[in-house]
Amino acid sequence: MDGYKQLSLFLLCLVIAPLSAQEKTEEKPPEHKLVPAIKIARQSLEAAKQIEDFTATFFKREIVNGKVVIHSMSMKYRQTPFSAYLRFNKPNEGREVIYVEGQNDGNLLAHETGIKGIVGTISLHPTSKEAMSESKQPITELGLHKLAEQMIKQWEFESKYGECELKYYPEAKLGELKCLVIESSHPVPRRQFPYHMTRFFIDKATKIPVRIEHYGFPSKQGEKPPLMEEYTYSNIKPNVGLSDIDFDPRNPNYNF
Repeated sequence: MDGYKQLSLFLLCLVIAPLSAQEKTEEKPPEHKLVPAIKIARQSLEAAKQIEDFTATFFKREIVNGKVVIHSMSMKYRQTPFSAYLRFNKPNEGREVIYVEGQNDGNLLAHETGIKGIVGTISLHPTSKEAMSESKQPITELGLHKLAEQMIKQWEFESKYGECELKYYPEAKLGELKCLVIESSHPVPRRQFPYHMTRFFIDKATKIPVRIEHYGFPSKQGEKPPLMEEYTYSNIKPNVGLSDIDFDPRNPNYNF
């Protein structure tokens, strides 16, 4: 019987040993640092999708054709159908732009002020050279949920690679607005990383995204990274009940 027990114990060890080795080979790799950030961004996206329409001040700073371009605009936005009205504050004060998905042959309508306004209302494709002369993104990329979608897309792509650092600033402020800021950065320039550092601002009270900052890689070690793009929504008033007339050039409050 002792010999039988020893044989049984030996066979049991043979069965257990391969299983243990197999379990080790099936261990999952460690979670990428960006995974929790992507989860938070997705929650912010869902919060933004609950806003059917809103008014806000939209500020953007971009490098277009090697020049820094800054715009501040009052805007009206509606999710369905996608609609945007912009009135420029600085510069080009008084310039107005309207875009409604499915209308005007897919074009935006715009008019200038002053002597340029003599031309009247012009119709431009959103991605045409003329429409994009002062912008890196077309009007079709406006919206709070677009801000979150862009962030998710970038982080999901970057999560395929290493060399990523992540910082959280849970007590940050944007003016008087309390925000959670998530900062991702890459220490070494790589072809797959378009930015050295990105900051994503989320309103702590509403969970909606309100700002993105993109920084390029510094040209020399020790220098501050240059700001390449900044998109900010402030003074947001959600679900105010905007209607078709708010996106109609015949609105008597507009100057089309």
